[in-house]
Formats: sequence, structure tokens, C-alpha cells
Amino acid sequence: DRSRATLYDIAVRTLVESWARLRSDVWDADQARPVQYAEEGLAVLPGLAWHMHEHCSGGLIPKGELLQEIAARLPTPGPGVTTPSPAQRAGDFLSRLEQSGGLLLPRGPEEWCFSHPTFQEYLAAKHVVAQEEHQTKLLPLRYRPRLREVILLAAGELGSVQRRVRAASAFVRAILDDPRDWRATDLRMNLVIALLCATEAILEDELLDRLADAYMEASERVSLKDRLPLRLLAGTPLAGRLIERLRSESELPFDNAV
Repeated sequence: DRSRATLYDIAVRTLVESWARLRSDVWDADQARPVQYAEEGLAVLPGLAWHMHEHCSGGLIPKGELLQEIAARLPTPGPGVTTPSPAQRAGDFLSRLEQSGGLLLPRGPEEWCFSHPTFQEYLAAKHVVAQEEHQTKLLPLRYRPRLREVILLAAGELGSVQRRVRAASAFVRAILDDPRDWRATDLRMNLVIALLCATEAILEDELLDRLADAYMEASERVSLKDRLPLRLLAGTPLAGRLIERLRSESELPFDNAV
């Protein structure tokens, strides 16, 4: 599985939980209080990342706004449990997350950001998929450069992390099926995005065949190979299908470089 979403899923969990224990100044690691990824991290971080991707220019969020977003997303304690105020709980969460030293970092005294834009993009994709809003929120904006990585990682989250191959295939088909927009009909940007999704997600065989056929057909009309070099598809199930089609069109032996 070469999906980046699978790698980032492991990396985010490690940065939130395991790395915090290793970096702890407390000799007894059991006293270090890392964020519990499954219970707290998943409740807060994906939604926070989507909010920042939508509303925070340059990936920077003011600390006050950050604490408000955390407080709104932290799980509610059970009935009868005495807890600090939402603001105190948000501050405690942020302090424990900062202890991990790798995912969310301060940039000066009053602004924070994810340590790398890819973490924000992956967690934003994870949020949209978890809310089952990948079709409604991402498809209408499929040609916006700022959302390109979120779309690809959403496909990877569906098809590779969650192994929802049918849902991932339906998402990629919806990207591909755009008969009216000039960016699809003239530039075939829909096909480029769908092909890149195929490098991130496990997809149905029928869809992979359709993508390979569409690539061959589009290559004759537009400079698709310049915009999507075959090396980007190397090592994927789609690559094998392209090799078969390229061989069938050539009388010369075809170099297995894809």
C-alpha cells in the first residue's frame, strides 16, 4: 500500500501519543499525560484542521480562536463527573498536545499552526470523510488548487485507510464525471485528479480500466503526459493496465518504466 493517507494516519497517531511519552521530562512515563488519540485526538484534530483549512490564511490560527475550537470539540464528560471549565479543558489539551512537540506548534506568542501543511490537509480530509461530506463539500470545488491535496487524501482515507473501496470508487467516479465544466472538457483536469486519486486509494477494477482507457484517449488530444508524467503512477495497479495498453499500441518492446 503506497497510499500517503495510510502513512499520515500512522504518523499523526504516533506524534500525538507515542512521541509525547518519549519527549516527556517525567521519568515515570506513566505520569506523562499524552492526548489519547482515539478518544480526544480524533474528536478535536480533524475538525480543527478543516476549520483552519477553510478559514485561516497561511495555516495560522490565533490562540484564542484555537482554544475556542478545541473547547467546542472536546468530548463531553459523563453525567456526574466534576470537570474544569471548557476553557480550562481546552488549555490542558493544547498543553498536552504541545508536549508531543510535533503536530501543532506555536508561531510566536499568539498564533499556532500544524507543523507541516500535509498534516492539516490529511486531517481536514479525514474530517470531511468522517462526516460523509466528501461528495458535497469537495466535488463542487474540485478544481481549486488549495483543495487538491485534501481531495487526494480523502480518496486515500476512504479506499486505503478505511478500506471502503466502493465508497472511494464512487467518489473518484464523481470527480471523473464532469461533462460540462470547460476545465474537464477542454483541459481534462477531472481526469488528472481522478488518476492521481488512483495512486492514493484502492479502487474497483472496473474503474481502473476506465481510467486507463480515458488516459489513452486523452493523451491523443491534450498534452496529458506533460501534466501527469507516467512515473507518478509507478507501482500502482493502474500502471499495469497502462503498460498493457501502451504495448498493444506499439510494435516495439515497451520498457516497464511505469
